[in-house]
Amino acid sequence: MESCFAEKATVVLVHGPWLDAGMWNSVILPLRKHGLQVVAPQLPLTSFEDDLAAIGRTLELTDGPLMLVGHSYSGALIANAALGSNHVQCLVFISAITPDGDETIADVLRQDISPKGSLRMRADRHGFIWMSESEFRTLLAPHAAAHQWALMAAAQKPISVECLNGGIPNTTWRRLPSSYLIAEHDHVLSVKTQRLMAQRMNAHIYVHPLDYAAAVTEPEVVLDVILEAAHEHLAE
Repeated sequence: MESCFAEKATVVLVHGPWLDAGMWNSVILPLRKHGLQVVAPQLPLTSFEDDLAAIGRTLELTDGPLMLVGHSYSGALIANAALGSNHVQCLVFISAITPDGDETIADVLRQDISPKGSLRMRADRHGFIWMSESEFRTLLAPHAAAHQWALMAAAQKPISVECLNGGIPNTTWRRLPSSYLIAEHDHVLSVKTQRLMAQRMNAHIYVHPLDYAAAVTEPEVVLDVILEAAHEHLAE
């Protein structure tokens, strides 16, 4: 397939808590088939600063126009990672947390009007938040198959509370074109809060009945949102 995208145009896919970079596996190859380069950094999820540095190292390996895609907590990461690169053309948020000004991720979660049956986060004695297999089944990925729940729970990447409480520099979504996919069945972040964040950044908004793990359970929808933004902002 002949690409309609600019030379070396790259999509950077950033995972959120409990799902590692493998969450994007069903999205990566289709993006490549359309002629886009794709990278999906693995985050340590040990602190906001550590995760931001991991993205920065990945961006240093790219040479061309960029689109940053962030899921959940990583919405705050990509908005701040864009500050350090002149190549970022647009941002795509997948049911993502996007703090404003001096807000932290924890501030957004505390203010959230949580949906019925929402996730209750509990940290272990080391300060990491884990999810049980039953929580993957009923809250994080209710649209997944049984074998997917088991695999996600076994290979999960817990998030440190340090990530949620870290200081957030000024974000870039006020000046960069943004798209926001609202996942109506996300039990980490309510639909109301997703919509408020999408509206205040004046994003192109998509709304679908997706769960938290949409890139795993409904990859075609996530792919379509990313490709639409790519055609608008990464085309030659």
